[in-house]
Amino acid sequence: MKKLLLLSSLVAVGMTFATTGKAAEDASCATVRFANPGWTDILVTTSFATNLLQALGYQTKDITLSTSVSWKSVAEGDVDVFLGNWTPSQDEKAKPYLGKVKIVGTNLVGTRYTMATTKKAYDEGLRTVADLAKFKDKLGGKVYGINPGSSGNTNMMNAIADAKLEGFTLVESSEEGMLTQVQRKKDGYIVFLGWTPHWMNSKFQMEYVGGPELDKYFGKGGGYGIVRTVVNKNFAKKCPNVTKLASNLKFTMEMENSLMSLVGEKKQKPEKVTVDYLKANPTLLDAWLKGVTTKDGGDAVAAVKKSLGM
Repeated sequence: MKKLLLLSSLVAVGMTFATTGKAAEDASCATVRFANPGWTDILVTTSFATNLLQALGYQTKDITLSTSVSWKSVAEGDVDVFLGNWTPSQDEKAKPYLGKVKIVGTNLVGTRYTMATTKKAYDEGLRTVADLAKFKDKLGGKVYGINPGSSGNTNMMNAIADAKLEGFTLVESSEEGMLTQVQRKKDGYIVFLGWTPHWMNSKFQMEYVGGPELDKYFGKGGGYGIVRTVVNKNFAKKCPNVTKLASNLKFTMEMENSLMSLVGEKKQKPEKVTVDYLKANPTLLDAWLKGVTTKDGGDAVAAVKKSLGM
C-alpha cells in the first residue's frame, strides 16, 4: 500500500510538471508585493506589472514606502519587487542591502535626475550649486524636495553642504506637493528636484542645475542614469516565473512621458491608463511575457489578452 501511495504521488508530480512545463512555484509566490514610493513613473510601471500578474492568476499588493524603506523592505523580504531603482542617485542608499537583493534588469534608459530651477532664474545666472548663494534671498533660503527619505532630497542637500553654502533648508513634501510649489513660482525663483521622464519638463519652463557637487551624487554629466528592477534574492529563487516577468519589463522615455502626463497631470487612474496602452500596443506582450506562464502553467499571452479584453 505504501508503495502504491508513493507511486501515485510521483505520477501526480510528473503529470503536473508535464502539464505546466515547469516545476511549481513556492506557495508564497501567489501574492506579489511591490514597493512603490508614490512617484508617477513608478505608479505607471508598477501598474503594468500588477495588471499582468493579476491576469496571470496572481494576487498583488502595492505598498507605498519611501526610497530608503523600499530598499530595506526588499532586502528583508517584507516586499518582493521594486521597479524604481534610479541609479546612480540611489547608490549610497542601496549599498547596505545589495547582498540580499537581486538586480534583474534595467527597465528604462536615458533618465535625468538632479537639481532644477526655473528658466528665469537660470537665465539670470543660477546654473550651478555655487550660484545658489547669489539667489539665496530670492529663493527664501529654501530647496524643495519630494517625500521624506528620498535619495534625491539627501543628494541635493549634500551638494549644497559640499559647496559650503549655509542657511538653506529643505522643504520635504510629496511629488505633487513639490510641483504645486513649482507651479506657484514658475515665473520666479525656486530650486527643486527635477527629473525626466516626467510631464514637468513640458509643463514648466525649467532648466537643470549643474556643478561638480551635484555630479558627485547624481552622476557625472548632469544627472543622467537608468532605472533598474530589484527583487528580493530569496524571492527570485522561489518565484522564477514572476521574476522572469519582472526582468522582461522594459519601458521607453516616450511611453513613460505620455502615460505619466495622463496620470500625474490629467489625474487618470494608472490601472486604466496602462490597460488602454496595452490594448493599443498588443505586441508588447510578446516581449514582456516571453518565457512566462500563468500561475498554473498556462499560456501567458492568451490569458492576459482574455483578462484585459484584447
